[in-house]
Amino acid sequence: MVLNAHNCYPEAGKYQDRIDRAIASGLPVAIEQDIAWHRDPETGRGWSVLSHETHTSGTEPTLESHFFETVRPIVEKELSEGSAENWPVVYLHFNFKTNEREHVEYVQALLLKYRDWLSSAVRQEDNRKLSKMD
Repeated sequence: MVLNAHNCYPEAGKYQDRIDRAIASGLPVAIEQDIAWHRDPETGRGWSVLSHETHTSGTEPTLESHFFETVRPIVEKELSEGSAENWPVVYLHFNFKTNEREHVEYVQALLLKYRDWLSSAVRQEDNRKLSKMD
């Protein structure tokens, strides 16, 4: 059985420890991150933030700073031990609150940055059939 830590990110400056509490429940764990695209109105620069809302301020934590840096010690320990039978250790579940092309490309680039940490599987036409994790 795998715990699914739904909405596992800070909200309005509260609940900074949600990922830590989810991990403390035992591994493996599934962690959901709601993500929205934020565009700075002054600079036009955009980035993905953790938010349950589509309207963002830009002060929300980022997926990289909040999720990837929090799970880094766990993932790197598992990778260094080379025990693939324990994988996946953390399931990352996205809930895209906005789906701008820039947003999807931003997240894709972030996932490529951490590709050595990630497992994947080919989606089957029949959803009842599971593929082997790579």
